Amino acid sequence: MLITRDGLLEALAGWHADLTRYRAQLDRINTLPVPDHDTGTNLLATAAELLAAAGAGAADAAGLSGYDTFGNSGMLIGAWLDGAGTVLDVPVSLGELARAAAAEVELAIAAPQPGLFLDYAMRAASRLAETDGDGVAVISDDLRMLLIETAAAAPVLRQRADSGSVGLYFLLRRLLGSGPHAADEILFEQWPDDTPVDGPVDYELAEFLFTVQFTMEGAGRAEVLALLRRLGLDSVMLGRALHGGVRVHCHGPGRLAAALAESLAVYGTVRDFRAGPVYAEGPRVT
Repeated sequence: MLITRDGLLEALAGWHADLTRYRAQLDRINTLPVPDHDTGTNLLATAAELLAAAGAGAADAAGLSGYDTFGNSGMLIGAWLDGAGTVLDVPVSLGELARAAAAEVELAIAAPQPGLFLDYAMRAASRLAETDGDGVAVISDDLRMLLIETAAAAPVLRQRADSGSVGLYFLLRRLLGSGPHAADEILFEQWPDDTPVDGPVDYELAEFLFTVQFTMEGAGRAEVLALLRRLGLDSVMLGRALHGGVRVHCHGPGRLAAALAESLAVYGTVRDFRAGPVYAEGPRVT
């Protein structure tokens, strides 16, 4: 199955409709990397920005530039689309597009605990590259099962699937020419209460965590990462900024929010610095 720039834009319009329909459900199941329950809202805002940029005649034919992203999930989807755009000068197979997109996502995650999005994006790219004897993508319901299998690797989720990965799954379905299926409702269900929780679990309330988002103009990835590593921030996502430089979205202990603001002040090129508390409804993985 070949994907063109026009085909990608058509899929994105359908994806926006899916996110509008399922925003509340995606917010509800959002638990990783932090349980701030805003994945659906962030993905929908990102999709709206993307379509607005495309409608305004963005720099390239597919409108894969000149848009803003919101939250971890939005930044990862933005990276996915940036990667997809690198191979769309000519029609490409869905597998090739997905591999290029997943490779860009891998570069966007700069620290541990990114959630399950990366794992799903990489495995889905491999699955989409599989073809039958006639060169047709072998996916059907396999992607849904793959998504459930990915979430099963982190039983502390207590969910069938990771919310950011579900957002990507809906986009992939649109690229395959179909919207959400009735069977997709299982993705919003919880595992049975007797599902064992493996691995260390930290029951500390997440009021002590902060989510921080800012843009460093004129800075490169290496400069930004060096600063964040000195401060010990985790769950770091890096994306491009509309005004130039690197956009950062990260999570860490609340005490680091003030330290980060103070450290960034010396650069004099920081924009859009926003920090806010994250509230948990349950345990988080340490």
